[in-house]
Amino acid sequence: MASDPAMDGSDSEPGSRVEPGSSVDSSSSVQWGLAGGLRSVLRYASVGLAALSLTIGPFPTLSAWGAEAIASGLGCELNEAQLHPCYVLGQNIDELLYNLFTLGWLSLVTLPLAGRCPSGRAQHSG
Repeated sequence: MASDPAMDGSDSEPGSRVEPGSSVDSSSSVQWGLAGGLRSVLRYASVGLAALSLTIGPFPTLSAWGAEAIASGLGCELNEAQLHPCYVLGQNIDELLYNLFTLGWLSLVTLPLAGRCPSGRAQHSG
């Protein structure tokens, strides 16, 4: 009687069926178990990194918008060329607004990272 290699467990592929009474090499099943565990860890790590990039990605843009909203609400001038005095309760916040506003340039790095899908590959249309 000829035995089918896919059925006797000699391949030890994940999900392969083994008939009762046949011998299975335990070292190859342990290897597949470790590889499966590594795949699981990498999957959770990639989902975690995707969640982190989606969380951090928009912050530079939001800080620039917030600085612009505060400056316009207080009637202050705000641009990237120089500091302009802006007072709130007697305190000059021009450096704070300037730093928050110029932080928006970091969006050139963080927003493309946030636009990546959880699998770590860029989404392509078409």
